[in-house]
Amino acid sequence: MVFPITNWATISKATLNGGDEERTAMGAFIDRYWKPVSVVIQSKGVPFGRVEDLTQDFFVKLIEDDFVSRATQEKGRFRSFLLKALRDFLVDDMRKFMAQKRGGSFERVELRDDSAVLRDDQLLFDKTWAKTLFDAAIEKTAKEIIEKKGEEKWQATRYFLSGEGKELSYVELGQILGVSENAAKTHVSRLRSRLRENLREQISLTVGAPHEVDEELAFLREVMMH
Repeated sequence: MVFPITNWATISKATLNGGDEERTAMGAFIDRYWKPVSVVIQSKGVPFGRVEDLTQDFFVKLIEDDFVSRATQEKGRFRSFLLKALRDFLVDDMRKFMAQKRGGSFERVELRDDSAVLRDDQLLFDKTWAKTLFDAAIEKTAKEIIEKKGEEKWQATRYFLSGEGKELSYVELGQILGVSENAAKTHVSRLRSRLRENLREQISLTVGAPHEVDEELAFLREVMMH
């Protein structure tokens, strides 16, 4: 696999004020991290209707503070760096809320700093992050299958890759594909290998060097088991 531009390199130039490449980088950055950020915010008891607003406000603040260009690889995994920035943002938002004594049904965000809460935040963020990567890998694999074999073939093999869709036996899959049971097993094995390649590619976009892909893959597997 050709190791692509790392997410650190992409993030360092992500801005909405630059050219097309920089705006594309910023859009990709926001798309990639939106879900993990919003899930952590929601876990703090923020009303559902307010979660999206706070998530958007957080990313706007990152842009205004030039956060992404100040992020450096030496600070560790970017997701940990981002989570720290998110907690600081929520604390600041809570202080503003209390100072202004805003009315309405918005409940104050409670942020305790004990180690258990910090671990829970990190685990929640990491699990959502892992699922985001897996979903992206599944989406790419599905697109490849649909382009080559058609929508019906993808729907037939979907369960074997993601556990979603209609559960089929290898015999039933073979009947749909027009091949033997053993050939169906081989087909699924190849698709799983391709899914792993796509997942590794997604991971490679989030680390600083090729050798870190295996470490991150092992870490994400451990996270998903919790």
